[in-house]
Amino acid sequence: MENYGFVYIWYDRKHKRYYVGSHWGTEDDGYICSSKWMMQAYKLRPKDFKRRIISRMHSCKQDILFEENRWLSMIKPNEIKTRYYNLRIHEFGHWSADKDLEHTTRERISIKTKEAMQRPEVRENYLAAMKNRDNRSSDLEVRAKRSKSMIGKNVGKDTSKAIEAARLVNTGRNISDDHRSKIAAAGVFKAMNSKKIKCKYCGTEGNPGNIGRYHNDKCKLINSLSITG
Repeated sequence: MENYGFVYIWYDRKHKRYYVGSHWGTEDDGYICSSKWMMQAYKLRPKDFKRRIISRMHSCKQDILFEENRWLSMIKPNEIKTRYYNLRIHEFGHWSADKDLEHTTRERISIKTKEAMQRPEVRENYLAAMKNRDNRSSDLEVRAKRSKSMIGKNVGKDTSKAIEAARLVNTGRNISDDHRSKIAAAGVFKAMNSKKIKCKYCGTEGNPGNIGRYHNDKCKLINSLSITG
């Protein structure tokens, strides 16, 4: 079915409140309204709302916006946000009149790119850049070189060594105990794991995190003694 425009008015019988709006589509396409305030109430109490179409137009979106504005202008200023869900009266130049909003973001980018490529200087710069571009990203040799060149970049010196060491472990290569100790030393929990304390009740030794979580005042020994005592 061909789309057309219409102005509608909703009535909330519980709060005796109205909402005036417009839509370019069909009356049975599932559209409710653009008001977040009214939508919250509608989702909770859909049976309390009733819609009436007050005007229809088959010309263009701009005409239906003019028609909507005509109906909105009949609302008194003191009725906004009280008798009506409408929070403001739209002026001409409503956001929905923007033709760019008829397209998705991807479509708008595509349109702008095609328009730019029609300009000779943009096209020339694009072709020149493509000549120097390495398009062999799927080539295994190229990928291996790129992977190697990225090792150590954008990370700290110790972290990069740990990443490289972990990569060697994951590939199944044998590494020395000294190398394994370096991996452990580069961990983010180095300070916590190197410090050991004892539970003041049962004497269990461990890092501060585990002792604080499972021992001292939370120790099972002291809890069991309090129950038996």
